[in-house]
Amino acid sequence: MLAPLVFIFTSWLNFANYYLHQLVRWIGTIFFISACWFLWRSHADLGKGFTFLLEIKNKQVLVKEGVYKYIRHPIYTAHLVWALAQLLLIPNWIAGPPFLLFSIPLYFHRIPKEETMMIKQFGEEYKKYMKKTGRIFPKFR
Repeated sequence: MLAPLVFIFTSWLNFANYYLHQLVRWIGTIFFISACWFLWRSHADLGKGFTFLLEIKNKQVLVKEGVYKYIRHPIYTAHLVWALAQLLLIPNWIAGPPFLLFSIPLYFHRIPKEETMMIKQFGEEYKKYMKKTGRIFPKFR
């Protein structure tokens, strides 16, 4: 998304600015830092199993440790938190919400396909894993 960069480096989108309290921006900063850490941790825990495509890599194992112990799709979680941070940090109707607005429909489309693929590959092991973990947010028992 180029809109945040256009917002930061030009005045072209100033007509769509709105007031955002400083406290909200601090919360956005905390969200952004958390999202960056969570994204890094998710990739580190997944290791060589990461791919941008919907595919199972050769000799791929089901990762159930680290952040994957609590959440099945922590990379998507990190992106959602990042999108919320962007909304809280960028006080502009054009540059603030796009990441969130485009991410949510993508996740509703992609995650079910990904989980179907994982069930096909890992079978009962993945079904048990699904019962213990949350899809995007941890399960609270």
